[in-house]
Amino acid sequence: MQHLSLSIALLPILAVVATLATRLIGRVAPVPLPAIEIALGVIAGPAVLGLIQPNEMISVLSELGGAFLFLLAGTEIDVRSITGRPLRRAASAWVISFAVLFAIGTVAAGASVAPVVAIALSSTAVGMLLPILKDAGDLGSPFATSVVANGAVGEFLPLITMSLLLSGRALSTSLIVLIVFAVIAVFLLWLANRLPHGRLHRFIRDTQHTSSQFALRLVIMIMGVLVALDLLLGIDTLLGAFTAGMVLRVLLSDAPHDDAAFVESKLQGIGFGLLVPIFFINAGLGFDLPALFASPTLLLIAVGSALALFVVRGLPGMLTAPKGSSARSRFALAAYTGTALPIIVAASSLAVSQQIIDSGMAAALVGGGLISVIIGPVVGATLQKAQRPTTGNDQHSGTPGASRDDRPGDTPFVTTLG
Repeated sequence: MQHLSLSIALLPILAVVATLATRLIGRVAPVPLPAIEIALGVIAGPAVLGLIQPNEMISVLSELGGAFLFLLAGTEIDVRSITGRPLRRAASAWVISFAVLFAIGTVAAGASVAPVVAIALSSTAVGMLLPILKDAGDLGSPFATSVVANGAVGEFLPLITMSLLLSGRALSTSLIVLIVFAVIAVFLLWLANRLPHGRLHRFIRDTQHTSSQFALRLVIMIMGVLVALDLLLGIDTLLGAFTAGMVLRVLLSDAPHDDAAFVESKLQGIGFGLLVPIFFINAGLGFDLPALFASPTLLLIAVGSALALFVVRGLPGMLTAPKGSSARSRFALAAYTGTALPIIVAASSLAVSQQIIDSGMAAALVGGGLISVIIGPVVGATLQKAQRPTTGNDQHSGTPGASRDDRPGDTPFVTTLG
């Protein structure tokens, strides 16, 4: 019990240290916060200092953190802004990446491991990319639309395939179950769009400064219902959380800007202030560092995973590039598309729990993801910055002279991961 209490007490300390370290390291290189949180989890965990041991309570908090992470990711996806050519091409690019990765995984590791490799390395960490695009003033531009399209597909389709191929059931059964979930999810999205929002928005505004906190309770209820449905159907709970985020975005799509931003800030407070750091720290606690460094093969897999993200995932993402894009802009899009981590953590953890892969292989895949989130955004931002013209006093905006609040796409529900 004493060690359990110590472990829980150390978690917020690590979360604070991660934030401070990210700010300090950011003066030299923009390393995303989740990478630091995973690294601190490795250092504090069994692999190095042994101050925190994985336990059931941390596992439960981590699952809640993962659910909140994907809830917030779902709120970031504005389907209407990416429909048409960007979404079609992003889906085609993902299918190409998945097929090639599945083939590579089958040859290199066997048919049972291939789905894990393909799901993990065909993902894109859209939640880490949107803040970068926002800070650069690119949101609302055709380039950002391409990045968001690749990111939306790179979050949603891996979750779908994870529920299909890593459920432990026959593929036909998993497909039927997933169709049932899809029908319910589409109905909820349709209902959220059709319901009159005016009275709901007024009630949210009237209660947002009271102890009832209706908006938060409503969001958590929607997420709880969809996650419970996932559990009932036996599919991955992150899919329900992601869908709940999409439902929330529809519900608040025409809410007053200040009210939507206020709800967003509260969700970010719960998610990024409390639960999401535990998700990534827990990933570090389970990171099998000794096995990774004891095996040259696993180290090669980690480096190979990072290369696969940039080449096999990133290059097909160039299909979504706006017409007339320069080579620099296309490679910037590839670098952004090949940035992945949350899905890799989730898929590898699920595969370890099902004994499809061991902890060493999981560490190699996560290691490749860590390399991608450290290098990808830096390369992408540098290449795209070289393409951005300087106009007047605004060196970042795609709209000359626009203030930060006036830029297209500079709306609520763009979260920041460091």
